[in-house]
Amino acid sequence: MRITTGSTSNPVSTNQTLGTYGNKFSLVLDRAFVKLSPYDDLTLWGGRLPNPFFSTDLVWDDDLNFDGVAASYALGAKEPLREFKPFVTAGAFPLQTIEQDGVVQARDKWLFALQGGLEWQPNTRTRLKAGAAYYDYRNITGVVNPVVGQTPFDATAPQFRQKGNTLMDIDPGADTLFALASEYQIANVTLVADFADYFPVHIIGSVDMARNLGFDDAEVSARGVVGNPASGYELGGDAYQMKLTIGYPKLVEQDEWQAFIGYRYVETDAVLDAFTDSDFHLGGTNAKGFMIGGQYAIYKNTWVAARWMSADEITGLPLAIDVFQLDLNAKF
Repeated sequence: MRITTGSTSNPVSTNQTLGTYGNKFSLVLDRAFVKLSPYDDLTLWGGRLPNPFFSTDLVWDDDLNFDGVAASYALGAKEPLREFKPFVTAGAFPLQTIEQDGVVQARDKWLFALQGGLEWQPNTRTRLKAGAAYYDYRNITGVVNPVVGQTPFDATAPQFRQKGNTLMDIDPGADTLFALASEYQIANVTLVADFADYFPVHIIGSVDMARNLGFDDAEVSARGVVGNPASGYELGGDAYQMKLTIGYPKLVEQDEWQAFIGYRYVETDAVLDAFTDSDFHLGGTNAKGFMIGGQYAIYKNTWVAARWMSADEITGLPLAIDVFQLDLNAKF
């Protein structure tokens, strides 16, 4: 189990806002899951669990947890000297349960996921890891209500989103109700190379790429509120992120350090904007830019971290957002 601060309505942030006229902080049950390992190489999860996939924050925000079940088989995961370690992970996660009746016709929303990969460690100072995943969202695309005043498909609108995904109006009347205009079946490839030739300092490079195979430009543009040619938007379903990290892989002892630099490019419908990183461009898709930062351990298990993220929109009206974050972390 894990308890955090933050809002019950935001799945990608545990931040607590100060300055609320003395109101008390909220505590929420962030994780509550069962983890079983019936065999050395097999792991099973059930409940509200941490991200079970090998990934970066391009697709999944670091604070995001998953409701559902997952299973992972990683051959030789507990053998540190094994050279090749293949792995496969699968999961089924309900996103929104909808009670159907004579009026409501929207269907339950789900995420089904499958990932396979390989970790190669040719020697004690080199580690390469690659993973290929397919994330299949079901029933999250908007459906227009058939008649003014009837709301059978209101629940196809998302319960939470950040910004960037193409939207459509599913209310045929004078009011507006926005829902996602695209399908989302995301193919994701993640590569990480870790070199420790200057041990204990590591040089770690990562590349993460995503493509929404469910994205159809013509179909989405035809029904998207901001996706028609007259609006000046150029929709897209591709994303990538590159990052270079130098320093200690984990900060434990005093005076250990780490620095990084990276670049990120996420088109409008490459990933679901609700679940991608909530800090870069203040969350969502349709963003490009760089990030730079570092960490330094001031005591054992206590470190400060700072990072700067500068991002601009890819298409549409200008929206430049620069974010600076300074954190003090302690582990006990």
